[in-house]
Amino acid sequence: AYITLLKFPSQCDGVEPQIEAVASAVAEVRDSVKFKSIVRYVLAIGNYINGSSNRGNAMGFKLDSLNKLRDTKT
Repeated sequence: AYITLLKFPSQCDGVEPQIEAVASAVAEVRDSVKFKSIVRYVLAIGNYINGSSNRGNAMGFKLDSLNKLRDTKT
């Protein structure tokens, strides 16, 4: 365990740019007014479509559910 602690700083140096890129992307999504608006509409439409079933009136959804939107019929 002690050896891992000694090696950790040098192992982090190689991935720091990737970590910063992910952190920047997360900040962009978190602060995006347009993305929040789209997500609100998707939730509202999903709740409307599901009506009074046990899937209606959801407080949220998983982001991977957005991939299923293209399979939704008009």
